[in-house]
This record gives sequence, C-alpha cells and structure tokens, in this order.
Amino acid sequence: MDHASGLLYVHHQVGFSATETLTGKQQFENWAYNHGVLVAFYMTDNGTFGAKEFVDAIIARGQQVKYCGVGAHHQNGVAERSIRTVSNMALVMMLHASISKMA
Repeated sequence: MDHASGLLYVHHQVGFSATETLTGKQQFENWAYNHGVLVAFYMTDNGTFGAKEFVDAIIARGQQVKYCGVGAHHQNGVAERSIRTVSNMALVMMLHASISKMA
C-alpha cells in the first residue's frame, strides 16, 4: 500500500516464508519500476519482514525499512485497512462462488 497515492498492489502468496515474501517484493518493485517509480522505503511489521533475508535484500538495494507492531493500526493504519479490505473482498468472492454452486 502506497500512502501517498493510495495504490494497492496485491501479490498472491501461499505461505509466510521469507523466500515467498522476497519474490513478492521483487515483483512489486519490478511493477513499480515499469511505471516510473523507485521504491526507497518500506514500513512494515517485524514478522517475516524482520527475517535476515528480507533485511539483507533491503540493504542491498539501498532501501530503508521502519518497523511497527504487528496489527498496530495506530502505527500503520492505512496499510492495515488495506489488508482488511483485501481480506474482506476475498471472503465475499469465496462466499459468492459457494452460493453460485448451490444454485
């Protein structure tokens, strides 16, 4: 979630491993670069994003990262609200698919 523009980028991820997170990071940065944006800063929780592999990738690209508490809506409310929106949309789509099968 980009705080300035309101852009929400979604990358499907099956697990929470650092490898999958780095794949998503790389795909997002490629997408952003193709649209003329260089990512310089991340604000995230310290779960998977605190893993050595993720931190090393941040440092290697000359980026910065700031950590906030997991689920800390008061620290990163824009991103937390976006996560809630995407989760709710996915739930509604699954329920719709389930109802459609019954009809």
